[in-house]
Amino acid sequence: MDSSIDLSRYIQRRHFRSYERDMARSTYGYGVDLRRTRWLTTSVVGQAPLRALEHAWFALADTLMEDELRVPDRSSDIPLLSEVVEIARLLRTAPPAIRILKRRSGGPREWGIVTPLGDPRSSNEWLVLDLEALSRLPAEERAFLLGVGLGHLHCGHGALFLAHLVGHRRGGHRLLRGLLRPWTRVAAFSADRAGLLASGDLEACLHALELSATLAPAWSPKFPGVESRCLALQEFAVSTVAARFRTRRLREGHDLNLEEDLSALAEPPPPGEGSDDASEENPRPESSETVDDGADPLTDGVPDDAWTLTRCDHRLTKRLRLI
Repeated sequence: MDSSIDLSRYIQRRHFRSYERDMARSTYGYGVDLRRTRWLTTSVVGQAPLRALEHAWFALADTLMEDELRVPDRSSDIPLLSEVVEIARLLRTAPPAIRILKRRSGGPREWGIVTPLGDPRSSNEWLVLDLEALSRLPAEERAFLLGVGLGHLHCGHGALFLAHLVGHRRGGHRLLRGLLRPWTRVAAFSADRAGLLASGDLEACLHALELSATLAPAWSPKFPGVESRCLALQEFAVSTVAARFRTRRLREGHDLNLEEDLSALAEPPPPGEGSDDASEENPRPESSETVDDGADPLTDGVPDDAWTLTRCDHRLTKRLRLI
């Protein structure tokens, strides 16, 4: 009897955490991306190839751990692990298994600075880190790249990276690129937003974005160009979501109360958010923000001209010609 009660509570906690993760993802993710990923992982059409990919993952994981990756078992790894855990807490997602890239040879890059990998069910997720490259970056740029990697996993993109890696190692890479193009075309925008929330510094994020795109390995998913991603990131930076996260950082010294944040983000946007202007090509500059401890948490630090997440999504969808 006791064991059945414990099992019931365990299942309830699993469902609650899954619901909490979905809610957190919806506060910043690009809507088209989230819907496409959900269809891929739950549809009958996608089940057969994804199951085959899941079987390939187990064999590939053993090979990678023997030759190219290691577990973070050194004292020098602890600061980076702490950063990953803090960003995962910020995004309200479970920290993945961390794998550190072994010392690289002089050949072409086989891994990016941060590479997310995961099975289609998001039950076995890895974040592969190039420790040497990350340690040379400023803190804000490093936070952005870690946030992007965690954002990919949070939004279910680990399987996209894994499919490209498997295709690169076992053949059929060009075919996979074509089949997965509808998903890779939109996946980067959600992850970039997660990186901005993790970093909080737009200029550092734009610089890190260009760097990561330059150093991406040949097998990695072919995301949209840097210019398109930078513009989308600039628009998201003037959104209510980004403004509330920045305000919380200022008020609480980076010690975020995530429950309060997520409940605030789920509320209707504050008054004064205008409709989309088709003739407007660039986002308006950010307004100055003041922190008032007695202000309404829904409008505290949010400029009157801040954009809704829906507006950011709509403009991005029009530029990508998806409607």
